[in-house]
Parts: sequence; structure tokens; C-alpha cells
Amino acid sequence: MAEQWVIDMQQEYRELAKLADSRLRRLEQKATKRKDTEYLRYAYSRAMRDIKKEIGGRKRFDIKPPDDPEVLRVWLSAVKRFKDSTTSTIGGFESLNEKRAAKFNKALGTDFTVSEFRQVMEYGAYDLLTESGAILFKYRTAVRILTALVKNNPGVLDRKRRLTGKQMVGLLRKFKQSDDPELYEIIQDKLLAYDK
Repeated sequence: MAEQWVIDMQQEYRELAKLADSRLRRLEQKATKRKDTEYLRYAYSRAMRDIKKEIGGRKRFDIKPPDDPEVLRVWLSAVKRFKDSTTSTIGGFESLNEKRAAKFNKALGTDFTVSEFRQVMEYGAYDLLTESGAILFKYRTAVRILTALVKNNPGVLDRKRRLTGKQMVGLLRKFKQSDDPELYEIIQDKLLAYDK
């Protein structure tokens, strides 16, 4: 028979595992309902790695806890890490995105909604216009271009996969002078250099 402190740890693990598994299911349901895999990132993907590595390749935390105290500590640590993560709940996930969008908007003077911000960051549009991009723009110019693209063409960045460099060049070719005359000139100059 196991010592009382081990039994107490096992009971704590069972309670936390039940809570964690319900959060995992809610994140999966939200991702399926919205057809949006972002909910399956951060805390969820870390939990899946921990479950696979530490708990033996199952899909959930809620299994019979081990009798070995050292193994039980590792399992308990993994389930607590998930439970304590901001992105382990849908509300926490959405709150984090709101904070990120607000910080981005404040720093760069943009007015992206959370949805627009996610489109810009998630689908790689920002990366393609800056450091690793097919066409390199200065930081603030890239943000102005993305703002104009998103505001003037709703849903233009709403995709299932990240943009490729070729797709970004295609989007830039569709940029109209009426969207922003100054940016239009900058883009046209970059496209001419890109085509050479």
C-alpha cells in the first residue's frame, strides 16, 4: 500500500487531470467549430507534447496515476503547467490575442481589430514584408502596407495556410493607387526591383 502523501498526490493529479482534459476538449471543439488551428497552439500543443513524452503517448491526462512518486511528480508538473497557462482556456486565449493586438496597435499607430491582427501575424504576411520576406520594406512601411491591404480588402489575408513570397507579391500587385498614393509608389518601385 502506498504512503498517504503519495495517495494525496494521486488524488490531486486525478482532479487536475480531469480539469485539464475538459479544457483540452473545449479547445479542440473551438478549433473544429471555427476551423481555426490557432487554438491548438501554445498551451494545447505543449500539453500534447507532455502527454506523449511524459505520460506515455495517450491523448489525455486523465489516466490512472502511477504509484512511483518520482513519475507522479513529473505527471503532476505537466498537468499543472497546462492548467496554469493563460492559453489553456478559450477566454485566456482570446484575452491574450486582444492584448497582443492592442500592444501592436499602440506601438505602430495602427487600428487592427483582433481578427485583422491575427490574419496579419498568423498567415506570415508581416514576415514576408520584413526581415525574411520576398520583398523587403522598412518596418513601418510594411505595417502601413498591411494596414491598407487589410482595411481596403477585407478577408484578403484570411487563409488556411501561411502566405508564400509569390502570393505576397501577387497581393502587392493588386494594390491600387487609390488605396494610398504614397504607398502605391513605394510598392511599385519595389516590384520593379523585384522583377529585375
